[in-house]
Amino acid sequence: MNIDADEVSVPVNTATQLGLVLSEVMTNSMQHAFDGREAGLVDVRIKKLSEGLLRLQVADDGTGIPEGVEWPKSDSLGGRIVTQLVRGLNARISVDREISGTMIVIDIPRNHTVTE
Repeated sequence: MNIDADEVSVPVNTATQLGLVLSEVMTNSMQHAFDGREAGLVDVRIKKLSEGLLRLQVADDGTGIPEGVEWPKSDSLGGRIVTQLVRGLNARISVDREISGTMIVIDIPRNHTVTE
């Protein structure tokens, strides 16, 4: 696992929601991405972008989300949890099925961050 995180200040509620989203996405990655493999890479980045936007990115080099599965809009409990948390942050989520693995990107708007 690689972690690259900028130092950011956010309200407690935002930090809690962000932590829960990160936990769910990483749990999914660890449980499903590396089926049939002994090793894999999960890359987590939290970056402060221009104009106060905060980006959470979780990428793995696993098997990828199967075709036909629309995560997080699936019927899974984890998908519903992520959808509700992202909605609560007024954030935008994108899922990219890489050649090898999956990348989840969540962009959180400025109104959920603390500016210095």
